[in-house]
Amino acid sequence: MINVQLLQQGGHIIGILFKRDLPAIAVIAVDRERASRAGALKQKHSLGYADAFAAELAIDRGAWLVTADPAFEKVGKALSVYSLPRYEK
Repeated sequence: MINVQLLQQGGHIIGILFKRDLPAIAVIAVDRERASRAGALKQKHSLGYADAFAAELAIDRGAWLVTADPAFEKVGKALSVYSLPRYEK
């Protein structure tokens, strides 16, 4: 499982932090190209800001996105999604 956290400074995303079940943590810089790809995903699929970056990172890394959020299904075959059951109160 991978936990994703956006690193922000002054209202701008400056990096993406993800942690696997391993002790190592990697910080991935957000450059103009990554931001452009995330922005395109946000616009095309009506994703939220953080969701677009999570989807872009998963696509770029060839990784599975593990989520209970059905919004990611809109991205289609470009994104490998492992859907968890939604929590219902």
